[in-house]
Amino acid sequence: MFDREKELINDIDFSLSPEKWTLENIFLFLQTPFKNIFFPWIVIILIINRNNWKKTIIYILLFHYIFRTTGDLLRSLSNAIPVTENRKSIWPYSVTRFNVGCIMAYFFWATGEIIGDWYPTVRACKIVHSKKKKILLKSSCIIYNFSKMSSFLVYIYYGRKIQFKNKTMVQDSKIFDELLKHWWITVIVHFIFSLINDACVIYALKTEVFNKLKTLKGRSYGFVENFKQISELRVNIKYIK
Repeated sequence: MFDREKELINDIDFSLSPEKWTLENIFLFLQTPFKNIFFPWIVIILIINRNNWKKTIIYILLFHYIFRTTGDLLRSLSNAIPVTENRKSIWPYSVTRFNVGCIMAYFFWATGEIIGDWYPTVRACKIVHSKKKKILLKSSCIIYNFSKMSSFLVYIYYGRKIQFKNKTMVQDSKIFDELLKHWWITVIVHFIFSLINDACVIYALKTEVFNKLKTLKGRSYGFVENFKQISELRVNIKYIK
């Protein structure tokens, strides 16, 4: 709401720049951790596992949320940094605001995503017993992680070329367009690696599930053991779907 109102007023009177809305910026900054779409799920997971927070999965989910939220906080903080000069330059109007709200924020966003990417890999490695499949899962996830960091490097490479000055607005706009173009290329690249990583997880789980089904056919278990085996398979099949 506040963002839209600031845009409307700035269109009328350019002297009223966003950083002068002190109370609104403070409010937006404080509400950032709670606006994260993962916040309610983190709370629910922590409540459900309140007696056992030392699981690897809990750490992955928690750090994913912390890093992603830190990135959001840095973006909100950058919007509150005063613009004292070069008000007619391109967004975000200064090198400091760009470094804080784009480069630093993107680093924490990417790091949070990388941590989150390990969630299915860790879960799959606990189910899969083959060492080769575990190596495949971890290798594909690491490659996927590196592809994500390439987007961060694009911001650093092109960001140092932008001067954020009134007289260089046209030149800065062209550089920013180049930044966005190469950023989208990196997004497409790590989307491809995301598909490869997901395919590796599905392959490892499917082959493990089928092998266990064949084993169950040739053995006789008691009621309790059968129930455990079927429950585990049900969870695996649900994940694959």
